[in-house]
Parts: sequence; structure tokens; C-alpha cells
Amino acid sequence: MQLLADVHVKAAYVTALRSDGHTVERVVDVAALGQTATDDEILATLASGTHSF
Repeated sequence: MQLLADVHVKAAYVTALRSDGHTVERVVDVAALGQTATDDEILATLASGTHSF
């Protein structure tokens, strides 16, 4: 399962999910988004097909 973690998701949760075999990308690590991305920007990025989660 591939997941996109919002900035409010604690690093420990991301680490735990990765340890369980999930692919997790953090919003802050996506160049087009970053730490200040709004929910609408995140959804638009996902809808554009740039990322699939």
C-alpha cells in the first residue's frame, strides 16, 4: 500500500508504517507541495497523476 502522509502525521507513525512494508511519502518531501501545502493543493497533486497513492 502506498500512502501520502500529511505534515501532521508524526514521524514515528511514518516509520512504523514503513517498517510494516508500506510505502510512505511525506508531503514535506514532495517538491511540489512542501510543509505549507493546503489540503486542496495535496488533493490537486494527487488528482493530476503526479503521484499515485
